[in-house]
Formats: sequence, C-alpha cells, structure tokens
Amino acid sequence: MKQLSTVYKLFATTLLTTTLAGGIAVANDRYNGPVTYNSGYQQNHNTQAYAYDPHSREFRSEYVFKVYVDVQSGKKGRADKLEYLTLETIAQRLPYGVQLVRDPHYADLVIRANERNYDANFRVVDVDHKDKKYKKRLRYNAGYGECGGLYKAHYKKVEERGTGYYDYGVRIRMKGYGRDRTRISGRVREKYSYGTDLKAQTNCGLRPTNVFPSGKVARLFERSHPSYRKEVRRELRREAACDLGLKIAYIIKDKANYYYEDLAENLARQAQEYGNYEGYDGRRYGNRKGHHNGRQ
Repeated sequence: MKQLSTVYKLFATTLLTTTLAGGIAVANDRYNGPVTYNSGYQQNHNTQAYAYDPHSREFRSEYVFKVYVDVQSGKKGRADKLEYLTLETIAQRLPYGVQLVRDPHYADLVIRANERNYDANFRVVDVDHKDKKYKKRLRYNAGYGECGGLYKAHYKKVEERGTGYYDYGVRIRMKGYGRDRTRISGRVREKYSYGTDLKAQTNCGLRPTNVFPSGKVARLFERSHPSYRKEVRRELRREAACDLGLKIAYIIKDKANYYYEDLAENLARQAQEYGNYEGYDGRRYGNRKGHHNGRQ
C-alpha cells in the first residue's frame, strides 16, 4: 500500500506540473494578436481588467518617444555653440524612453526655439574698503623714493552683478496632437568682484602705487580689466542657453508623460477589445462563450 501511495503522489505531481505548464502556454498564446504586449502590461484575471504602467522603464523602452529640437540663438558663429549647450542640457535631463533625433521627419515631437531678444547689464551692488600690510621686505625698502618703504595697502573691493535677459518664441508640433506656440523667457545672474583705487601708506602719506601686498590682491585687480567683464558677459550667454535647455526639457517631460499615459490607455482598451473578441464562439458568432448555458 505504501508503494502504491508513493506512485500515486508522483503521478499527481506530474499531472499538476503538466497542467500548470499547459495553462501558462495557453495564456501566452492567447494574447498573440494585433496588440503588442510588454513587461509593463498587467492583467487582472478576476475582473478581466487590462492595464499598462506608463511610467515604467520597460514600457517606455519598448515605445521610444523621439524628439527633435532646433534652437536659433545669437549671431552666426556663436549660434552653434549656444545650441550645443542647450541640447546638452536637454539630453542630460531626458526622462526614460525619450530620445533626441537629428531629423524632424522621424520625430514624434518637434520643438523650434527662435531667439527674439537678449540683453545683459551690470550693476555695482557693494563697495568695501580694504587694507592689507605689505611684507617686511617692502616696508623698509628705500627704492621707493624719498618717502621710504611701503607699509600698508589701501584699496576698494567692488562687487558687481551681471544679469542676462533672454526671450524665445517656441513652436511645438506633436504627431497626432497638433501644433502649439509658447514663449520662454528668463534671466540669469553672475556676481564677480574686482579691485580699484590702490594706494600705499608711506612716510609721505598715501600714494598711488602698482605694487600689490599679496598675490590674492593682485588677482583681484586683474579682474578690473575690461576683458574680464567680457568674459562674464560670455558666461551669462552660456548660462542663458543652459537655462533655456532646462525649460525645454520640462516641456518635453510634460509632453512625454501625456503621450505615454494616452498610449497606455489606448493599449489597455485595445487589449480589452481583443480579449473580448477571443471570448466569442466561432460557431455562433455574436454570442460569447458561456453567455447561454447549453442543454445538459
């Protein structure tokens, strides 16, 4: 009897395994149809509800959202560099499933940004009076004329703020959803400081000088040259291009979320319709299986 019980258990286990494997195979074969299913798809067998997760990586990687961005900024020669900075900023902040393309004909979303205006200005925000002792080798140096050595340096530390203002007209075209226009504007800021009005305290009082008490003060006065302001102006231009990229990336993220949510809803509806279609009896088209109980 014990041997028969063992054989029975083995037979039951084999039968159960075969049944489960067959059920999985039937389930997989059942949904091979006009609708493509992916790992983002879930089915509730109790309620026959179909759902796709529009925010999952698997779902978005299967349905890539392609975007083309064209930016026209500044003068010729600089426009390419500014466009590169904008596109680089966008690429670093793209959500899952979104890909930049080089040809608008292959894009689901086309964004064109044209610069309307750009301006930058500078304003003094603080002036601080500084003083710093000279090193001993300069204090008692008689090579500075009849007034003797240099004892203490007096100068002004000026802090300026540069502000860049930009304004772009933006055209948006999304395949299957029409066209739209908007405006992107903003400002970027950059602070910097420089030295001015350097004087040295001598035996004859304060005298103008070009001898700096330290390397730090020397670097501060280097920034007082007009060329440094030009560099700050260029930096503001670059920051404006990056700021534009951040705002365009936000538009892309919003459009991508809407696209994937709408796509998930449409796929779920198609899956429901396809599932309902498979529930119909081919011999009595129009009556779903189990709708009318057959005679016993």
